[in-house]
Parts: sequence; C-alpha cells; structure tokens
Amino acid sequence: MNVAGHPDPFAEPDQDTCTVVVGALARVEVAARARVAQQLSALDGISTFDVDQDPEGEHRLGVLVEAGSLDQAHDRLRDAVQRVPGVLAAWPVAIEIDAAPSTPRGMS
Repeated sequence: MNVAGHPDPFAEPDQDTCTVVVGALARVEVAARARVAQQLSALDGISTFDVDQDPEGEHRLGVLVEAGSLDQAHDRLRDAVQRVPGVLAAWPVAIEIDAAPSTPRGMS
C-alpha cells in the first residue's frame, strides 16, 4: 500500500497475490526415471509429466514448479529438483506469472 492506503501498482506481488508456474525439462538416469518422477511429485509445489512417447526420449521428464514468486520457483528448481538422486540436470523452458489484479482506485 502507498501512503494514501491504495495498492502500489509497482510493488512486487506477494505470495498471496501471485502464482508462478515454471515448466522445466529434467534429464534423468533412465534406470531411475520412475523413482525420480515419484520423488519429485512428492515434493511440495512440484509435479511431473511425460514429455514424449519416443523411446529415445526416456531420459527426459517434464517438471512443473509452482511457487509464490519467480525467485522461489528458481530456488525450488535448483535446491529441490536438481538435488533428487537420478536428476542429471533441469532447466526452465516456460514461465507463467499470474498476479491477482489489484483493486482499482475508488473500487474498494
């Protein structure tokens, strides 16, 4: 809020008003793929999906990271996803930021 009590249109969105979803690809050990997918899906704010049906692509796993900010999503990708045994690398490929609209002035 600014000094007049109105929402600051330039303020960073907080966790209550913003959702960030990062789509990432993870390169995983083929032999550990099922276990890696299960471990990743058990983490808070993280889900996995198959990226393709190509047998040559069984080392790839899609990962969605949901967080309250871009920094938090980055931290989860770096500190949670990439540290699961069997994940060789993970990198973001898409980002969606959904900030809840602030109440227009005079409408509160």
